[in-house]
Amino acid sequence: MLFFKDKNTGKECLSLVEDGSRQNYECVFSACPNPVCTCMTLDIDLTLMTGQNRGDMPNLCHSVKIDLDKRKLETSSPEKMPPGEKAFGELLLSQLGDDDFKFLKTRHFAYKNKITKAADINEIEGYFDYDEVEMNGLMYAYNGILPYGDRILVNIKGKKYIIIDQFCLLPKCKCTDTILDLVPAGEDAMKADPCPCGSGKKYKKCCLNSTTPAGFSDNRSDISGFQFPDNFTQDIIHYPKSQN
Repeated sequence: MLFFKDKNTGKECLSLVEDGSRQNYECVFSACPNPVCTCMTLDIDLTLMTGQNRGDMPNLCHSVKIDLDKRKLETSSPEKMPPGEKAFGELLLSQLGDDDFKFLKTRHFAYKNKITKAADINEIEGYFDYDEVEMNGLMYAYNGILPYGDRILVNIKGKKYIIIDQFCLLPKCKCTDTILDLVPAGEDAMKADPCPCGSGKKYKKCCLNSTTPAGFSDNRSDISGFQFPDNFTQDIIHYPKSQN
């Protein structure tokens, strides 16, 4: 694993092989502060650690944006990536292993989970298909609206499942029914499969996805100092998928 915590500073760092020698960088992570956005991109600003200055470049820094879902550099930004930064980003990606992506995804998810809990419910701009709700009684799952909200995890005969709980949104309906579907924890349904909630939509466009509000200002938030609980494990993480 390339990422490690410096014992002296407590900062998270990265050890990378460049031109045959190992270089250590201090890392600053930032992510989209929108709790319903499933872009799955993480920005990493890297600065050479003290004592590893390169001659006339004492403050050598790099900035890399990674799509954690696709495991590739995020290039959708209108700003053109300098050739040197792209080459560095590709070098970094070539050395990242499964444990590194697990670390980055866990950090990303835990941060989004935290801001989801702290968000003002009146300020969250979730997506709803009002026509389908009114005409066909389409129900919505909690995690279909808040993809990074807490999951309900249950253990049935030794196997872990995540409960997808769906609710009626018809304004004049007085029902109190809730439909529950169980999805094996840690296993994503195939993207083209129907969503188990019965909406008729594909899984990737329903309960494990939401739509980013139009015009939402994406001012990346520094999450480097965010500490997630020790009991926040991979068992309760079921990653949302970005819309393709």
